[in-house]
Amino acid sequence: MRIDPTKLRTQRKLRDWTQQDLAQRAGLSLRQIAALEQDRVDSEGHPVRQSTVVKLTGALTVDPSALIQEGEGWTISRRQALHIPMPSHVQLRYDLIQERYRVSMLDLVEAAPMLFMLAARSSLSWRRDKLEEARSHLAGLRASMGYVLTDAQTTMLASIEEGIATEAKAIENGTLFTPSEFSAQLFESNRFLDWVDATASEPDDIELIALRKVSSAPEGLHLPHNVCRKTLYDIAGHPGEPGASRAIYALASGEVRLHDIPEDLRGAEKRKERIAWLGEQVDGPEDEEWCADTYPGLHPNTARYSTRYERAEEPSNEQHDPSAPRVLP
Repeated sequence: MRIDPTKLRTQRKLRDWTQQDLAQRAGLSLRQIAALEQDRVDSEGHPVRQSTVVKLTGALTVDPSALIQEGEGWTISRRQALHIPMPSHVQLRYDLIQERYRVSMLDLVEAAPMLFMLAARSSLSWRRDKLEEARSHLAGLRASMGYVLTDAQTTMLASIEEGIATEAKAIENGTLFTPSEFSAQLFESNRFLDWVDATASEPDDIELIALRKVSSAPEGLHLPHNVCRKTLYDIAGHPGEPGASRAIYALASGEVRLHDIPEDLRGAEKRKERIAWLGEQVDGPEDEEWCADTYPGLHPNTARYSTRYERAEEPSNEQHDPSAPRVLP
C-alpha cells in the first residue's frame, strides 16, 4: 500500500489543518505525517501498512482511494465493509467490549441506534428530575430571602431563573448536548455527558475525559472517553508497569488486535510474557505524549481532564453563602 504525498497534503490543506492537527486526529506522530507528505524522487508514493491508511482515512473521513497511489489495490476488510472509517483507538473500544462481555462488533453496531435512543430518553428524564430539584431549591431560596432584596440578590435570582428557563426549553426540544457548567471553565462538557458521568458509577467501565479548550479541537460533537479500562490494563499492563507502555501502544495504535494475541499467552499467569509479546510487535511509541492524543486518559498528565478528577477549589475573595443551592449540577 502506498500513500500519494500530494493527495495527502491536498486533503489536509482542504481542512485547513496543520501536520500536527492531522497527526493528533489520526493517532500518528508528527514525524510520520511529515515523512508521508514529503515528495519522492521516484514518484511511487510512500509504502505503509494498511492500519496506517485506516487511521488516515478515519481522521480525514475519506475513501482510501483519496489517499493511496493510483493503481494500488485495497483489500476490503470487516472494518471497511461497514463503510465507517474507524480510528484504531475506537476499534480497540469495540474489541475490549467484546473481550469483556462477549458481544461482537457487528452486534454492537446493529444495536447502537436502539441503545442510543434509550440513553437519550434516560438522560432527558434525569435532566427533568434535576430541573425540578433546581426549581424547588429556587423557591426555598426565595422564601429565605424575605421581601426586601438587595441588587446582588435580585441579580442572582434572575440568573438562576434564566438558567432554569434555558434548560427547560432544551429539554422540551430534546436537545441532548446542551453545554453544561464546565463549558465556561477549563472543561468542555454537555448535559448528556453529565448524565453519563452521573450514572456510570464504575470508572473502569466508562470514564469521560473532558476536552481541553485548544484551537486544534475538532468542530462538532466529540466524546473522548475510556471504555473497559481495567480490561485493557489486565491484558496489556498498567501504565508504569514494565513494558506496559509499549504493550498498550500496540493495541491503541491498531498494530495489534486483541484476537492476534496467541492463545497460550491469554491466561492471567502469562501476564509478563503477554506484555512482552505485545511490545515486541511495534516499533513505537516515538512520541512520549502519544497516548494523550490517541487514547485519552492513559497518560498521567491527562488525568486532570477527567470529569472524575478531584479539583481543588480556586481561592476567591468573594463571599459565598454556604447554604446557597447549586442549580443544575
